[in-house]
Amino acid sequence: FAQLLEKFVEAMQSGDDMRMSLLQQVLGECSAVAAGADFAEEYKEYCKLMAEFLNYINENQYMDDVRVMNILSNVSSPVAQWANAAPEARAGLLEDGIGPLRDFKSLFE
Repeated sequence: FAQLLEKFVEAMQSGDDMRMSLLQQVLGECSAVAAGADFAEEYKEYCKLMAEFLNYINENQYMDDVRVMNILSNVSSPVAQWANAAPEARAGLLEDGIGPLRDFKSLFE
């Protein structure tokens, strides 16, 4: 998931044509994690919120908005740290990504 999200963020930042395909892949992965029973609650919450954010920006045509780029940069770094950490050391690492995703709509109002 971390590698897929990184590819998506890079595609978004560069305006790459692959970003819509990658968006769908990230959304699919988020749905699978959010519905899965074998994942940590923090990871499930992150994926649920990420899916809400991605659907919102896609539906409202904010894909090229600089605010989206800033949010994606801020919320993708914790995923990379989380993925690289040992499973027993992951608790709390996604919180820095979850926080901005909880309140993203306020940035667009």
